Amino acid sequence: MPKVNPHADPTRRDLGPAALGRTVKKLFSYYPVLAPVTFVCILFSSIVSSVPSLFTQNIIQIIEKWYISRDWAAAKAEIVPYLTLLVVLYALSILSMTVYTQLMAYMTQGFLHKLRCEMFGGMQKLPIRYFDSHQHGDIMSHYTNDIDTLRQLVSQALPALIQSGAIVLVVFSIMLYFSLWLTLVLVLGIIAMVAVTKKIGGGSAKYFVRQQKAVASTEGFIQEMMAGQKVVKVFCHEQKSIEDFDRLNDALFEDSFRAQAYASVLGPIIGNIGNILYVTLALVGGVFLLIGLPNVSLSGKALDISILVPFLNMARQFTGNVNQLSQQINAVVMAGAGAQRVFALIDEKPETDDGYVTLVNAEIAPDGTVTESDRRTGHWAWKHPHGDGTLTYTELRGDVRLTDVDFAYTEGKDVLHDVSVYAEPGQKVAFVGATGAGKTTITATASATEIYPEAQASYELTVKAAPSHTSNTAPVVKPGTDDSADAATEKLFSDVPKRSAYFKAIKWAVESGITNGTGDGMTFSPDEPCTRAQMAMFLWRAAKTPEPKTLSSFTDVSANAYYAKAVAWAVENGITNGTENGSTFSPNEPCTRAQMVVFLCRLANGAPKGSRMAFTDVNEHAYYVNAVLWAVEAGITNGTGNGTTFSPNEPCTRAQMVTFLYRYFVK
Repeated sequence: MPKVNPHADPTRRDLGPAALGRTVKKLFSYYPVLAPVTFVCILFSSIVSSVPSLFTQNIIQIIEKWYISRDWAAAKAEIVPYLTLLVVLYALSILSMTVYTQLMAYMTQGFLHKLRCEMFGGMQKLPIRYFDSHQHGDIMSHYTNDIDTLRQLVSQALPALIQSGAIVLVVFSIMLYFSLWLTLVLVLGIIAMVAVTKKIGGGSAKYFVRQQKAVASTEGFIQEMMAGQKVVKVFCHEQKSIEDFDRLNDALFEDSFRAQAYASVLGPIIGNIGNILYVTLALVGGVFLLIGLPNVSLSGKALDISILVPFLNMARQFTGNVNQLSQQINAVVMAGAGAQRVFALIDEKPETDDGYVTLVNAEIAPDGTVTESDRRTGHWAWKHPHGDGTLTYTELRGDVRLTDVDFAYTEGKDVLHDVSVYAEPGQKVAFVGATGAGKTTITATASATEIYPEAQASYELTVKAAPSHTSNTAPVVKPGTDDSADAATEKLFSDVPKRSAYFKAIKWAVESGITNGTGDGMTFSPDEPCTRAQMAMFLWRAAKTPEPKTLSSFTDVSANAYYAKAVAWAVENGITNGTENGSTFSPNEPCTRAQMVVFLCRLANGAPKGSRMAFTDVNEHAYYVNAVLWAVEAGITNGTGNGTTFSPNEPCTRAQMVTFLYRYFVK
């Protein structure tokens, strides 16, 4: 069972703020044009939302100027240009907001898609030891919880930070332009806000990071328990699993509660500090007006009502955006925790293939000499190139041996120690042990998917060697000999059930060297149509591969084709004359049931004894009628359906092909 520690993670590097910087760099690398355009739109919108205070100050000053004379026509002439410019700026701001929100939505989903692809592509190159040393649920959490934190960062937190940060800087600059004294009062409030944010936000950040790790640990534990539910029940481990889950769940609850508790009070506190600051500025500004305090500002204007009113509005805007910045701290911290995990996975060192010995098709001469072949022969050999340029071939015998093997994923923590395992050709070997006992590690070491410097192993593998995995208490090797051909066939073809009607026929075909299966030799594809080329090969091999005198003249049969000799032999023995006008063979066309019995009848020089045709779909004038009658008399076929039809034009499947051959050659 796994050791539960919701916070320990010794394999993960602490990237800190660098992870956030790397996230932004990734975003710009994925969208080198759209990202800058988007952020320019955000900045423009932010600046426009900050400048109304300047317009307010100018308009109030104009009203004060014309208030006594009541010449509103003259006032209107001065006010309208300001209002027109403000309307234009607001219209452009709305346009820029529309553009950046749509671009941000597109970039966010695209960014996450590209990042997931990068993670998954890198994960395919990781060695098995990574997956054996990390809970699968924890790995899955990278693609769900951790990626989701980056979604919040890119779609919400990052634009809000840029927008609020820009507004704060612009507004602060305008306030300095209006009045240095009032700005100093504002700075005192800013200091209080920063102190509170650092205190409360720091606590919130710590628990958000722990929450992210606790979620991953909990998901990893649940996934492992669900996958190993049978093992849990067999060993009566339910209560211990519940205790481990409760410990993880309690840790997740505690971290989530504290993170949300800190985060939920930060906004109201900052908001109330802003309200107090607003009232303080109003009082201090009123006192300054009453005592006639000389104003110190970049504008050089005196402190009056046209300065104080917009300044108070800017103060509220300033504190509101500072509050917005503080609210984004939680999202930024969570994104930082998620980014650490995401980039830790991306940065995992991929597995390197330093092997140079390969498995090839081979020809085995009677004297035991092994040579490489470019076609499927049913024999395999290890091809070993040497430093002097020579090659040696060693026949694959299915002999697996591990001698005095030590293995460890982490140095000093052996998973296997002094293990010796042997499996001779034809043996079944079962690795029996509880979860974590080393079954997968032994298999990975034997197949060279895991390499450890101290391990000394000599082994040969064959597709017929398939270890079975069960569970007990410790890793045990149980060899047992199974010399039956049935077992060999079961292990060779996964799509041929032992109880199928064609099992014995396929077993005979394998033993007779007629077929090696399809794909990687693990399947037979019994229901796939048999091509004319395959038909020729099956017949030729069944006839013990006699050497043809010359190759055929068919234009669609290359001399290098694997079936060239088989087709030539079939022509020499009158089994086929080709297709169309005799110039082609159509090797890749499906072989029909009618063609199959004709070929087999010609091979046997068979002739019917005069029985009557019982199949309703075989015309008495068809070219294949005598072949069908002969096949029925010889017990090669009983027809299709309920025995009243033969389906002559239907493709002959691979299973039917070997069944026909088996019934002719064996029965």
